[in-house]
Amino acid sequence: MIEVPTVKRILRLLGELEWGRYAIGLNPADSRMFPSSIVWRYRDPSARIEEILRVAVSETASEFEWSFDSSGKNWTLMPMRLAEVLQGPPQLSLVDALDELMSLDQKYCFQSNSELKSLLLVIEKNSKILN
Repeated sequence: MIEVPTVKRILRLLGELEWGRYAIGLNPADSRMFPSSIVWRYRDPSARIEEILRVAVSETASEFEWSFDSSGKNWTLMPMRLAEVLQGPPQLSLVDALDELMSLDQKYCFQSNSELKSLLLVIEKNSKILN
């Protein structure tokens, strides 16, 4: 299973992190598995970093679709199913959307964490383009 320090290390390969929120692995409050969700921002985001992430998302063999959004100040990476829950209706906060999926489908949450690991390995491999 992927852990937050590993996620941060891989994202830092692309640029300096300014902020992040990571919902991965087990929720310490109740030991349920989170559906993978990463929200972060780079101090100096660039089109090159964005392209590396988009290519990684499209290249990664996955059983379900991933959503990468860099349109706002904070960038997001999450399974499309979580992104769809966030878009509603009803429109939910990220915390409420995470809780809904955690309550409804733990198997999906476990799978999203496994697939996030594969996706991050592709990001790590593609980060070598910057160096």
